[in-house]
Amino acid sequence: MTQPIDISIDLETLAKGPDAAILAIGIVDSYGVAFSCSPSVAEQVAEGRAVDDDTLHWWFQQSDEARGMLVAKPDSLKAVREHVRDYFQQARENYDAIRVWGNAPSFDCEILGHFLGGKPWRYYHERDVRTAREILDRRTQPRIAHSALGDAEAQLADVLRFRQAKGLCPAATQKGGKL
Repeated sequence: MTQPIDISIDLETLAKGPDAAILAIGIVDSYGVAFSCSPSVAEQVAEGRAVDDDTLHWWFQQSDEARGMLVAKPDSLKAVREHVRDYFQQARENYDAIRVWGNAPSFDCEILGHFLGGKPWRYYHERDVRTAREILDRRTQPRIAHSALGDAEAQLADVLRFRQAKGLCPAATQKGGKL
């Protein structure tokens, strides 16, 4: 282990509380790993995860591209949970420090932690993309708004610009990681 890693997560959900059903999980890191998962909503509802009318109504007002994830082929909850937990385990093993960025952590990190049965990172690893964007006074627009992977990519771009502007990393991007 010789380096830190910045990990941006974004969730698209069907409610706003920690037990929200998740449509999509997007994860992108500063070493070029990027993936998304679409956990089965039916399995989540059977587990008791929440869907609320206000959020459903909001989804139906979004773009066709964004609404496309409402009908994405779902992944099993077991497979999604294993994949995400394995990713974070490898990050902990391969990097000196991990920084988990959410927009805001009280949403993305809380819901993902609840979904996983516990956060696979420590509370002090969490960072807030909104704060970085406020300090930068600008925001990268995702290719498709409300796409978990697209939003996670845009968030990471802003985080790396923020860290570079503050002299916290030598370049706007870091590549060549071990995951």
